[in-house]
Amino acid sequence: MPSKIGVLKYYFIAAFLVLSAGVTIYEWVYAIPFKKCEATQGWWSSKYMKCFQPIDLSTLTGRPHGVKASTGPTSASAATSVPVATKP
Repeated sequence: MPSKIGVLKYYFIAAFLVLSAGVTIYEWVYAIPFKKCEATQGWWSSKYMKCFQPIDLSTLTGRPHGVKASTGPTSASAATSVPVATKP
């Protein structure tokens, strides 16, 4: 009759190999790309598994940093407004 210790030894070796492979796959798929993305100051998306570069707001608006947007109407916006038709 085979020893129970010998059988358990193979179960523990198999469990160790499966868990080691799982940790290695996790590192390659999730942790290493996340660390590379953070090193380049990007934004990591767990949903898409992709590193996105942030866009500076001044690139989108054309205004330099520290300049607030005007809230009131300007002469340029008044010139481009559409006149409202009135009833005769």
